[in-house]
Amino acid sequence: MQRKLQWYISVPLLAIVGFWSACTADRGPMIKNALNTCDTITNHTWNNGIGNIITSKCGTPSCHSPSGTGPGNFSDYNAVLLKVNDGSLRQRVVINRDMPPPASTEAAQVTECDRKKIERWIDAGGPQ
Repeated sequence: MQRKLQWYISVPLLAIVGFWSACTADRGPMIKNALNTCDTITNHTWNNGIGNIITSKCGTPSCHSPSGTGPGNFSDYNAVLLKVNDGSLRQRVVINRDMPPPASTEAAQVTECDRKKIERWIDAGGPQ
């Protein structure tokens, strides 16, 4: 009788421990991603990250480039600075969020972190 009782207690207990450890093991990437926060404190400049975001996601050959259909050459700092100064970059990328166009491949690549960094850069006046 006592052996049966041990069996009834130990099997469910082992199952609970097994499920619990499997669930906490799955949290590893979640916890790691939660710690991988967006750095909006760094002094972002065109030459220190922002230029790379904008040229790779906006200044693509089909969009804001010399051969593209979008207005302005977004591989050129001075051309982008004009858009910063007239408010259109903030309006389209940060506020409206319609640039890059939502259906485009580039839009899928622009992260929330990228948008925050661009916003901070615009707030700072678009430093080179």
